[in-house]
Amino acid sequence: MSDMTPTVIFLPGISGMQLPENIEKVGYPDTATDLEKILKLHGLNVDYAVTKSERVEVAHRAIDIWLPIIGFAAGAAGNVALNILSNALYDRFINRRRNDLPTPTIHLRLVRLPDGTEVFELNGGPEEIVETIREIGKGDRDDV
Repeated sequence: MSDMTPTVIFLPGISGMQLPENIEKVGYPDTATDLEKILKLHGLNVDYAVTKSERVEVAHRAIDIWLPIIGFAAGAAGNVALNILSNALYDRFINRRRNDLPTPTIHLRLVRLPDGTEVFELNGGPEEIVETIREIGKGDRDDV
C-alpha cells in the first residue's frame, strides 16, 4: 500500500470497560475485526498496537456496540482517516440499519496520535457518533 494512505491504529482496551483481572491478554472488542475489514474496504490502512497473540476478543451481547479504541494522526492524514471512518460507520449503522431493530448505542474512543493528548469519548446513537466524528475532523482543519 502507498505511504500516502492514512493509517488508523486500534489501541488496546475497550471504550468504557474494564476487563476482569484474570485475563492475561489485551482485550479488544469483537467488533474490531469487522471494523478493520470495513475501513480497509474504504481505503484505510489499519494496524493493531499489539500482536494477534497478545490480544483477546471480548464479545458483549447487547444492543450497545463497543468499537475498538482508534488512534489517528493530526492534520490532513487524520482528517482523511476520520472522514473514511465516519462514512464507514454511516454505511454500516445508518444506511444498512434494519428499521425493525432498536437503535444501538455506539461506544467509541478516538485518540489523536502520536502523543495522545486529545481523547474523544463518544457514546450515542449512530447519527450522533457520525456527526461528532465529522465535527472533530472539521475542527482539525486549521492544522492542515
